[in-house]
Amino acid sequence: MPSSNGLMSNLIPLAVVVIVMLVRLRRADRPRPFKPRRLWVVPLLYLVMVAALLAVHPPAWRGWLLFGAGLAVGSALGWQRGKLTRIEHDPVTGGLVMRQSRAGLVLIFAIVGVRMIARQALLGSDAPNPQSLGTVLLVTDTMLGFALGFLAVQRVEMGLRARAMLAGATR
Repeated sequence: MPSSNGLMSNLIPLAVVVIVMLVRLRRADRPRPFKPRRLWVVPLLYLVMVAALLAVHPPAWRGWLLFGAGLAVGSALGWQRGKLTRIEHDPVTGGLVMRQSRAGLVLIFAIVGVRMIARQALLGSDAPNPQSLGTVLLVTDTMLGFALGFLAVQRVEMGLRARAMLAGATR
């Protein structure tokens, strides 16, 4: 039977995710200023972090293979998330505004949910063995690739659309 401490350690992150999801969903339709020139900052910071992690603890060939698979899947989902974000031209300011899509936010939270379930499945026992530690490292490599692809490609898609919109607005 799980201890109450173990139950709380699972419920607290779940409660935080649910609260954040509800707040984000409530704010999803509000327009926010969109600055296409800043799209590269987050992927660059994450790329530096991933490169540092992989340089300090380089994965074996299976880790690199899973990193690449995670990168591919993350890129595909990032493109979809970018497409779900609405970008509009604001006639008053002449700039662009963006609105988060509810479907895009649900996609993000579904990914977080899958990660939480996978984490629980991998680390469910109180005494991890070396084999489960190796599995956790492989999953971590996969998630690093996934997040990098997701963040970078989402912003590439949004940047391409913003560039086309701005080019169309100046004609």
